[in-house]
Amino acid sequence: MLPEVGAAELLVIAAIALIVVGPKDLPVLLRKVGKFLAHMRSMAAEFRASFDEMARQSELDELRREVEALRHAAHQPAAARTRRRGADVEACAARAPLPFQGRSAEGPASAGRASQGQGAGSQAGGQGPAPQGRPGSAVVSFVDDETEIEASRAPLLEHLVELRRRLIVCALALGCGFIVCFVFSQQVYALLTHPFQMAANLLAEQKLGHRGPFDLVLAVTGIHHPKAAPSALKMVFTAPLEFFFTKMKLSFFGAIVLTFPVLAWQLYRFVAPGLYRRERRAFLPFLVAAPVLFVMGASLVYFVMLPFVLWFSLSQQINVPGLEVQLLPKVSDYLNLVMQLLLAFGLCFQLPVVVTLVGSAGLIHADTLSKGRRYAFVGIIVISALVTPPDMISPFLLAIPIYLLYEVSIWCVRLIEARRAREESRELAAGG
Repeated sequence: MLPEVGAAELLVIAAIALIVVGPKDLPVLLRKVGKFLAHMRSMAAEFRASFDEMARQSELDELRREVEALRHAAHQPAAARTRRRGADVEACAARAPLPFQGRSAEGPASAGRASQGQGAGSQAGGQGPAPQGRPGSAVVSFVDDETEIEASRAPLLEHLVELRRRLIVCALALGCGFIVCFVFSQQVYALLTHPFQMAANLLAEQKLGHRGPFDLVLAVTGIHHPKAAPSALKMVFTAPLEFFFTKMKLSFFGAIVLTFPVLAWQLYRFVAPGLYRRERRAFLPFLVAAPVLFVMGASLVYFVMLPFVLWFSLSQQINVPGLEVQLLPKVSDYLNLVMQLLLAFGLCFQLPVVVTLVGSAGLIHADTLSKGRRYAFVGIIVISALVTPPDMISPFLLAIPIYLLYEVSIWCVRLIEARRAREESRELAAGG
């Protein structure tokens, strides 16, 4: 669960918004936020309306099938309506077929005989063959409508079948990854506690010498080895099955990371048939960029963010005569903290991918992104405060790289627009 934003953080965000945006443009920012929320509500309402329309369409399809069954029963001969068994119905239909049924069941010869009979009846009664053709034309019209309905329904069913097959593959991959990660769950958990251990070691060495917090990064990366004797890291769990469920949660999280290539490939194979060849070529690089950016964000957490937070937390311990305050984190709380930071940084580092995809679709332009730098900076601060622990340092540690990635996104959109302009100019030259 994401931490709540406290009053102090709200005041800091408001002060940053006032400084960056300015008092004149602050109402503009608030109006844009209000429009965005209204747009999101309208999208939700449209989604509900479309879902209700699909439900009504399904009910109409059911009613049409019932009407078709009633019409089919009404066109059967009287003897067929009295006897329900298939063989008796066929026998009765063979003995007493209806006129329009005879034309549809028999060959050209019967059609000729029926036309001769219609001509004779027209000469005798002064009526044309149009009244005789109305029942048949009504049936053909209804069959055409039913065919169109079935044709429109078939692609959706095929997509659902394809989605089910892809989901089965993803579920099997996640199951296998979960088993592997659960077998090595203790080793994986020990790997996640490595920054905590390095923070404890560096804190012990800091008490002996004069080393700053930046030496912690060197210690975690292995460049600097603390000289202080390593102390055993103590963590607790307060429920009988807490550590077991913690290992299960860790295994599921590790399974997602381990099987991400399979999940991403299944997603691409599902959406690829609906893309043009040029769009598929443009989509493939993002499948490579997304995990790379996620690993970059996770590395920033593992080597910078998490050690700094843990070092700061350990430095708050008190050990004076008569009072000793120690940090004894629960295994579940520590895992929640690590997973929250990894997901927050990894997903926020996807900003260039998302902005570039939106720019490729022509929904946003580089000039718009450039003019909205101030609003983007305030939005980044707000998002960073929502997805990071409730302290005053973590949001800025996330906001700084995210804003740099925002500038990279503007550059990527400019490149896409320049390439699109060159292609359009070549097409105009070829057409001229």
